[in-house]
Amino acid sequence: MSDFQNNESLNNKIFYEGNRILPLDYKYTVPPVDLLKKNQTDTTDEKSAMEIETVRNRSQAIEKTLLNFKYPAKVTGTVTSPTVTRYELSVDSKVNISKLKSILPTLKFVLNVESVRLITTVNGTATLGLEIPNKNLGMANIGDVIDSAEFTDASPSDLPIALGVNTENKPVVVSLKKTSHLLVTGATGMGVIPFLNTLLISLTYKCGADDLRLVLVDPVEVEFIKYKGIPQLYGGKIYSEYSEIDNVLTRILNEIDDRLMIFQSFQVRNAEEYNDTIDKSVNRKMPKIVLVINDIYHFTCQSTKIKNEFLNKLTRIMQKGRAAGVHVVLAVQENYLNTLPRSFMMNIPGVISFKTFYERSSRAVLNSNEATLLCKNGDMLYKNPADIELDRICLAYVSNDEVDAVTENVKANNVSYSESKSKWTDEINGAPLLNIIALKYVIEKQLASISTLQRNFHLGYSTAGRIIDWMEKNGYISAMDETHTRRILITQEDFNKLYGMLDVDMEDLV
Repeated sequence: MSDFQNNESLNNKIFYEGNRILPLDYKYTVPPVDLLKKNQTDTTDEKSAMEIETVRNRSQAIEKTLLNFKYPAKVTGTVTSPTVTRYELSVDSKVNISKLKSILPTLKFVLNVESVRLITTVNGTATLGLEIPNKNLGMANIGDVIDSAEFTDASPSDLPIALGVNTENKPVVVSLKKTSHLLVTGATGMGVIPFLNTLLISLTYKCGADDLRLVLVDPVEVEFIKYKGIPQLYGGKIYSEYSEIDNVLTRILNEIDDRLMIFQSFQVRNAEEYNDTIDKSVNRKMPKIVLVINDIYHFTCQSTKIKNEFLNKLTRIMQKGRAAGVHVVLAVQENYLNTLPRSFMMNIPGVISFKTFYERSSRAVLNSNEATLLCKNGDMLYKNPADIELDRICLAYVSNDEVDAVTENVKANNVSYSESKSKWTDEINGAPLLNIIALKYVIEKQLASISTLQRNFHLGYSTAGRIIDWMEKNGYISAMDETHTRRILITQEDFNKLYGMLDVDMEDLV
């Protein structure tokens, strides 16, 4: 919204007003699910003879090792996921958990595995769990998760992410709306970039251009290149230069302020309530805004002035953005976590950590060293802001070929936002078309006010204010009198002489 309606080209206009180019009957064509790999994950109880033998041998080794330390235990069940197998233990209720943790290095040695993770309660029961890496690490495929009921039943306003499968091999779908903002980290090659593809493909399968505006920032300039041209992408480009990004952050802040002002006018609390309140037969929805920044350290490693300006704007966006439907996803490699101040990270409720090599990195984001216990192949821990426990999940992997297929399908079957020409960029006698349309409306209704233009044209406060100022400056309306009203000084006949008959159906515009 804000001041983006009157300047330059459509590519430099912001999220909500840019949505005006969409027809009221806009329909988004979702790409077919068969573009994605499916049925690669073993979700049945059938296992090969080798897997059964491995589980049996490890169960016996666990029981024997614990007994040697005078902790009698019985493996009562196992659950296998693509990356780990969870061994469920029945132990005496008097067992000291802290002392039991001290045995984990011995178990790791006996089982000849990279790590052993202790779960102090399994599904809310008194059963303990030991998560042990599989001999052959598998992968979850995004097609299985996107085709699951958990994803298909989710609303576009929830901004669902087909995250992967948990240790029980059940699909995990996370709502970015509920998470609010998300920090993603891990060692190089452990899954940070694949996660960003999973995020974007998930949103592409659920949200059209009327539901979502994606702002993609990538200093490397190559990771998001396949998404250039999809209708959800703001500006039709991937931002990489700091000067561009600083400008976009400012626009998002202005957008948030304008949206909050509209919410006050409509007496609603958030974008969902606003969209439920408006008449969709004559008004467009207010789309969510998702800002995704890859390799944020490229900006936090700059001069102190640039770093502080960048982080301050991001902090304000995260603090004010949730109600306005603005969400932030930040990706940073483990080695550069120390460039993010602790006070800044406190504004990010949700965390995804892939494997880290240093305990300090794990503790910085999870307050524990458990990220060092993870495997490769997209093994992650998800810190849900609504839950104390960390969720272990195997990332739903999407290949480069799948990204190509999905994005090409979306571009082929949907008009790109950035390629559509806006009728608002035209001018008549040197005046922006939007101003002229608004003036025609004011003459017809014999009512001129900022709030009227906001409500009927879905403009931001500053944009509507500038149009009213333009009308007053040109003598079309009077200044505001003591009753806070304005007189209409221009007649329909004078309007027609200046700007023509203007064959525009007002019902299509407001």
